[in-house]
Amino acid sequence: MQELLLNDELYLTYPAGFRRMTAEELGKLRMLAAGEGVALTDPERHMIVTVGWKQPGMLTNMLLSVKDLAKNMEWQIRKPMEEFGYRLESRQERDIAGLPARGICYTYRAQGTDMYAESWVCRNKRMVYWFHVYARNELREESLPVWSEILGLTRAK
Repeated sequence: MQELLLNDELYLTYPAGFRRMTAEELGKLRMLAAGEGVALTDPERHMIVTVGWKQPGMLTNMLLSVKDLAKNMEWQIRKPMEEFGYRLESRQERDIAGLPARGICYTYRAQGTDMYAESWVCRNKRMVYWFHVYARNELREESLPVWSEILGLTRAK
């Protein structure tokens, strides 16, 4: 297992086989939002994991619940992904690093390949974190336990 400290607040633990993506690899991805974060890839498992974070303004932070943040996240993903056949499968809740999180599971098609993705949002103090996984849909049964382990091992500093 390897470990990264995210924003000096959360430890992201991930299994062997994953590595940080290079700038060239990141340039090939169609990222939905810019900001601070990390991107990991496991070419053998055909998985990409990204984690981003941002500190919203104080008023926004006070007014928006994790549920509101999840609705906003879904809208920000759905709109640009519609051209790729975005289909929401479910909305879910879980804890990430002991924090309440909300997420969505969805499918889409990229370069002729059916894909599965999950996106989660949680808040630690005033910072908002987004966790995403992208995997081939045909490898979903193998990918989901790995993703669940990564989320389950994420912990606060």
